[in-house]
Amino acid sequence: LEPFQPRVAALSENIPYYAATPHQVKLLTGTATIEEHKTGTTDAEITLLADTESELIINTHNDGLWHVLLNGAVIQPETVSNSGLMKIALNKGRQKIIIERQAPPGRNTGWLIAILTFATLMAVCPGKVENTLTSAA
Repeated sequence: LEPFQPRVAALSENIPYYAATPHQVKLLTGTATIEEHKTGTTDAEITLLADTESELIINTHNDGLWHVLLNGAVIQPETVSNSGLMKIALNKGRQKIIIERQAPPGRNTGWLIAILTFATLMAVCPGKVENTLTSAA
């Protein structure tokens, strides 16, 4: 087997998209100064001063699981048509944007099923599960 290599796709906006890397931010239109930019893989906080009405692009797919606040108000970001990335329209002035990734639907149910399955296997056949776990390590 070949080692796993994450996919990289260069976009027309010159923002590369890498799996599980901090978000990159770029102005698509207008002029602004990004004053502060803290990012992780599931969140970002951006403070900027827009000299004109502007559009900001963030290198993450806008798939509906992102919770986006613009100056404290919940907004629904647009989607860049040729790439599916997140685009946020900005008014002139100081702007604060916070994005956070929400848990996918069914995640807690999935964890509960996995834990109950494991507990049931341990109760029904404890020796076999224990041997399987130790031989796999």
